[in-house]
Parts: sequence; C-alpha cells; structure tokens
Amino acid sequence: MKLRQQENLRVLLFIVAYGTSFLTRMSSTEINEILSNYNVTIEDINKLAFILEDIMVLGTSHIEFITEEHKKVRAVYNEIIRNTGDLFKILEVDNNPVKSFALYVYLYRKGYLSCNHQFYYSQFSKDFSRLLGADVVTGRGVCRAISSMFTDICNQVGMKATTTPIRVIPKKFNNLIQLNPAELNYSGEDNLASKIIPYLPVGNHATSHVSYNGLKYDFDPTNDILLTEKNGKLYVSDSHDSFVKHDKVISFIPFLLGQINFDIKGILGIKDINMPTITHDEYARLYRETLETIRDNRYLFEEFYNDNKDKYYEVATIMNNQHSLMKRYMPVLPIK
Repeated sequence: MKLRQQENLRVLLFIVAYGTSFLTRMSSTEINEILSNYNVTIEDINKLAFILEDIMVLGTSHIEFITEEHKKVRAVYNEIIRNTGDLFKILEVDNNPVKSFALYVYLYRKGYLSCNHQFYYSQFSKDFSRLLGADVVTGRGVCRAISSMFTDICNQVGMKATTTPIRVIPKKFNNLIQLNPAELNYSGEDNLASKIIPYLPVGNHATSHVSYNGLKYDFDPTNDILLTEKNGKLYVSDSHDSFVKHDKVISFIPFLLGQINFDIKGILGIKDINMPTITHDEYARLYRETLETIRDNRYLFEEFYNDNKDKYYEVATIMNNQHSLMKRYMPVLPIK
C-alpha cells in the first residue's frame, strides 16, 4: 500500500473515532439532518461501520508491514531487543520487573539504546505503526515510544507486558518518587497536538503494564515512577490525588492509529489490573540494588553501545527518511 493511502486511511479512522464521540451526544433529528445533506441514510452508516471494522482488524494491524522500510526496521529492531534482553540476563535483572525497569530507565536516558549515544524527549517522532519502540533507537521519542520499548524488552526476557494508553487526571504533580540518577533530556520542541490533546477525551500518556509471578506492576518509564493502586484506582503516587484512567475508549483510538501493539487487550482492558502489586518500600529497595549493579558495570554499557551502534544508525537512517509518514500523536508532555 502506498504511503499516501496509509495516511488517508489513518485520517479516516481518526475522524470516525472522534466523530463517534460527538454523535453520541446529538439527537436523532440532528444526526438525520447532517446525513440528509449528503444523501446518506443511517443504513449506509451501518454498512460503513462494518467495512471499517474489517479494515481495522485485517488492515490496520498490518498496514505498514507491507512496506520494505518497515520490514527492515522491524528486523533490526528485533535484533536490538534480543541483544538488550541478553544484557539484562548477564546482569541478572531479567527475572525481576523492578530491576529491569530501573536498568531500562538508566540505559535509555543515557543514550545506550539510541543513535549518537543520546536520547531526547521530542514530539517530532516517526511513529512506525506497531513499532513505536524504534523511535527510542533514533534518539527522539515520547512516552508511547519509551513505554513500548520497555514492553518489548520485558516480553523478550519472558515477562508478560503490555503498553497501556491511559489518561492522567491531575490535581497537581509534585513529590514524585523518582530514584534514577539519569535525567530525561528534553528537546524543547512542541507542536499543536501536544497543546490540544489535554482537552480531548482520549489517552494522554502511555505506561507499561507487567505481570510476573502472580504480581502486577504499572510502570511509567517516561517519568521513572511506579503507579500506586488505592481503592481500585491507579494513582501517580501516594503524595497527591492525580489518578490515571484506563478503559476501552481510551485504548480504542490509539489502537486504530497504530499507537499500541496488535493486542486485543489494548482494546478490552487489562484483565489482571486487580492483581496484587508490591509496596513502594519494596520497590525502592529493589531499585536501589539495581543502581549498585549499574555503578559496577558502566564499562559493560559502553561495550554494549559499541556493539550495537551500527544497528542504531541503520534504524535511524531508514526512519528519518520516511518524511511522508503521518504523525500519530497521543501523549502530552511528561510530568516535570
């Protein structure tokens, strides 16, 4: 499929998804008046809905896999993920979600997983459909890319992980429990989407949901925090009232736009959301143990970067040449 056709299809899906939210608030008379202007009946709309459903299931999930560029990026990216998984096994963090999380945050923020040995939080990412983690390799990405790569690494080492679109409903952001010494660099770039999305009824952030050994973990690798569960809701931390929302509507639109992997749980919701999780004290203990491992093995990270840097450049070169790919922005700027 030509890139322009891909873009047009995504625009159509985007319009339908957003249009549906507005139509549900309108009366039957108002809807019929709009349809009559185009000589369209509600039966025609029903047919379109079935067509779009088939396109979503059979088309959107594979829409870019038929391009040679996507195939090449997928192959090299998978090799990078395998190599990263091997590094996690060498450092013996592959069987612990918290330790894997702490190591990943350090590696991506320090540029060990990116071209030119640097990573910037930037709204101007390439967003290859179903391959969002590859943006981290280019050195520029947002929360959906950061979480997607961590999800891919977790699955590679045998954990069950899903990238989760959420909506952060804030009161105020402060006193976050952030333990990693590596800071997230910001490019300072902004765009129109990042300004309007906070006012739309859609997901505005992406996290990683990990299940392992009967426990569940909701990680935010962009902001280096473990989300807290209280009374059946997920909160940003114990220190304030900001909570996150995950439901079918929030997941459905990112799924249509290629912003989460082809996993039906991305639409239906995480079934194990009510599983027990660890305490923040245990989380902090495991995290600090990993920081000691990081301090003792920095030479290994340089070797890892040098062994993989050619792959990073290959991915970045292919993706940066895809100027016509439509940007599918979901997240707002991360918590500062």
